[in-house]
Amino acid sequence: MTPAVEQPKTTEAPRGTPQFEGLRETLLSTVAPDGHRAEIVGGNILMSLWPRGFYLPVMRAIRSQLEPHARKEHIVDHAPFLFTFPGEERAYGPDIYAAAASAFHTGARYTSTARRSPSSAS
Repeated sequence: MTPAVEQPKTTEAPRGTPQFEGLRETLLSTVAPDGHRAEIVGGNILMSLWPRGFYLPVMRAIRSQLEPHARKEHIVDHAPFLFTFPGEERAYGPDIYAAAASAFHTGARYTSTARRSPSSAS
């Protein structure tokens, strides 16, 4: 008997208000200066510095403390991803995150942490 392997499914990120969608499109087309990242905070696109190299040991220490407490289906990491929260009209590139693995089943340049039921995934 061969076990069935579930294939990853692409999920559509939920849409936000027209204003947020416009900000998100502008953000995705923005070329940030070297060493900077762009995020949406409070209805504005803000530039901030990426963490410096000496932050890595701190982020790894936090990650190692979070991982044992994360849900089985979650990933704890410190890679540069843009997370969008359309309901709050925010998009962040956190230094470290714990997120559902399903948030990364997308071809989009951003991930969404919105919960989706298996029947709503395309």
